[in-house]
Amino acid sequence: MSSYWWLKEHNEGSLLRVAVFEALSLTDGNVASSVSQVELQAERASREHSAHLLIFPELFL
Repeated sequence: MSSYWWLKEHNEGSLLRVAVFEALSLTDGNVASSVSQVELQAERASREHSAHLLIFPELFL
């Protein structure tokens, strides 16, 4: 699964930090697996990038 993170540079006083995660869309009908991946990446964005909002363009469940 390929992916990349984009986090706009911010000052320490920033109110909102946004990260973008892109990967291959899962269209195999396994919604539980897709939701698990979303939760995992949201946790990672928060932990590694101090992101407040995570965007998943082209997310298919």
